[in-house]
Amino acid sequence: MNKFFLLALTIFFVGSNLQAQTKISAPDLSPSAFSNPSQKFGIRCWWWWLNGNVTKTGITKDLEAMHSQGFSGACIFDAGGQNQQGNGDVPEGPMFGSPAWTALFLHAVSEAKRLNLVLSLNIQSGWNLGAPDTKLEESAKKITWSEVIGDASRLSGIMLPAPPSEHAFYRDIAVLAYPYSDTSSIVPLKNQKLKAAFSEIGGSAGDTRFLIEQESTSTTNVNGHTKQVIDISKYLGADGKLSWKAPPGKWVVMR
Repeated sequence: MNKFFLLALTIFFVGSNLQAQTKISAPDLSPSAFSNPSQKFGIRCWWWWLNGNVTKTGITKDLEAMHSQGFSGACIFDAGGQNQQGNGDVPEGPMFGSPAWTALFLHAVSEAKRLNLVLSLNIQSGWNLGAPDTKLEESAKKITWSEVIGDASRLSGIMLPAPPSEHAFYRDIAVLAYPYSDTSSIVPLKNQKLKAAFSEIGGSAGDTRFLIEQESTSTTNVNGHTKQVIDISKYLGADGKLSWKAPPGKWVVMR
């Protein structure tokens, strides 16, 4: 036997022995347990440290309020986002991970222990784990597109406009074409961009029941069918020029 096998065998027997000695107690499912559940079964708070703007006094009051309402713990999430949807800014607190910020975090840990609350921490500052060291290609992305409509003569050798982008960051995924059809009589799908996740509904979970209204439009009167879509990505040059020779007729080209 080699050393690796012996080590693995030893770990297996030690693990098996520990498992055999550990007794897992069955949960209390009595009516009284449901009537007066232990705090350990409480929900945990998504504890947003807005822009790092917290104080020791505020930390203590927050955790004591969570405890009094039956919360089992909290997850610290240091991030901005307070200035969305017309809201004002919040003054900056200590920089994430700095000595001043760490002192506040340790105070939160101490207070959570005192109150018997479970405390966890988001591993980085910012939404989508953003931070100054996060590069654009590593950030969260969304699909965006540009659209050109024309017949074969117009589309020949045309420069396809770059879709709108943020921070001048854009990467091509595909170039698609489908036959044009008159859309004047088509009733647009309500809240289409929100349903397709092209736009953010909000920073917090609001009422989204409206998204299930008008689940579809008429299947006989639509912009196009998937079987009509042609992938013409290979005809797009690095400079954005389209070398596709379109068949006769009017086409919609989406980059």
